Amino acid sequence: MTMIVTNYDTGGVVIGNPEYEDGLLVFPGADTYAEGTILSRDANGNWVVCDPAESDGTEIPLGVLTIETVATAAGNVSVRVLTNGKVRADKLVYDSGAEVDVATIDALRDYGIVALEVDEQGVLDNQ
Repeated sequence: MTMIVTNYDTGGVVIGNPEYEDGLLVFPGADTYAEGTILSRDANGNWVVCDPAESDGTEIPLGVLTIETVATAAGNVSVRVLTNGKVRADKLVYDSGAEVDVATIDALRDYGIVALEVDEQGVLDNQ
């Protein structure tokens, strides 16, 4: 018999003092954006995934998704985006897979989102 080991991470991206804004998140096609995805705004004021390689304004980190968000086709999805508060730095992600660096953490702070390093003590481990 093989023993199955499962670790559960009970810590979400939000640590404290969250402030949210409702809006529309633009999906160019069917996709899933993970909890902690860093967002920006497009020229229409809608939320889009932040892309540090761009230079059209969508490289500016302005918000963070706090739950996984799924679209089955291209279009807009209603979301509640964290725009101010404290978040776990290790949970922040770019949808492109690029590494979230110190410059991004600093830029988030400029817009009211403080990303902190957390030593998680609440991880359930059955090992």
